[in-house]
Amino acid sequence: MIKAKDQEDTAQISLIRSHLTKENSMFSQGNFRDPAALHGANMPGIKTLAETKDRYQVKYTEIPAGAKLTFTSKDTAVINALHIWFDAQLKDHGKDAKSKK
Repeated sequence: MIKAKDQEDTAQISLIRSHLTKENSMFSQGNFRDPAALHGANMPGIKTLAETKDRYQVKYTEIPAGAKLTFTSKDTAVINALHIWFDAQLKDHGKDAKSKK
């Protein structure tokens, strides 16, 4: 989930939604090039997710002041990779990232 800090900043909200629409399409195809470019090619979880695109679904949803992607899978290896990947992103993004755990 990504939300604009200023809920009235329609330009930023539009950028967030555009970005997550693109990521939704890429992730659904097993393409994790964007997070790999930002966080490194060896980012935990990416290799498994790229290799198992047929074992998870990604859904884009608009939320107030932003958008979110929801990943679903029944495959334990995919679920573990998602958790590892999300945790690595939270760590890399520092104080701007918040976990919903």
